[in-house]
Amino acid sequence: MARISALRVAMTESDFILLIDCQFPYADVDRCRELIRRGVAISPNAAFMVLHELCRPPKSAGASASYLHALIDDWCAEFTHPLVRTVCPMARALLERKAVQADSTMKAMRAVAEYPNQFNALGIVYFAGDDCSEAEALYEQITKSWMAARD
Repeated sequence: MARISALRVAMTESDFILLIDCQFPYADVDRCRELIRRGVAISPNAAFMVLHELCRPPKSAGASASYLHALIDDWCAEFTHPLVRTVCPMARALLERKAVQADSTMKAMRAVAEYPNQFNALGIVYFAGDDCSEAEALYEQITKSWMAARD
C-alpha cells in the first residue's frame, strides 16, 4: 500500500525507476496500468523503463507472454513519442526471445541516439539484438556521448 501512495506524490525520474526496477507488480494489472500512466507523465525515459520491465520480466513474475503483450499494447496506446515505432517492435521481439539481426539493431540504436538520455529505450533495442561486438561498441559510444553532454 505504501508504494501506491508514493505514486500519488510528485516523483523524479530516478525515484520512479528505482521504485519499479526489478520490482514491477506483474500480478496486479491495475497497478501495472497505473505505472504505465505514471511513467509517461514523468518523462520519456521513465516511460521506456516501464516498457523495459514489461519486455524483460524475471522468470519469477509468472506473467504470460499474451498478458505482457496486452500491457505493451496499453503502453503503446498511452505513450506518444517518435521512438515508439522503433522501440516497440524490439520490445516485442525481446519478450518473445527472438533476437533481432545486428544491422536492424544498430539502425534502431542510431535512431534512439537522436533522443539524448533515453537510456531505457536504448537498452531495450540493445538487448533485443543478436550478441554482436559492433552493437556493443555502438551502445557504449551512444551512452558515453550522452553522459559527456551532461557534464
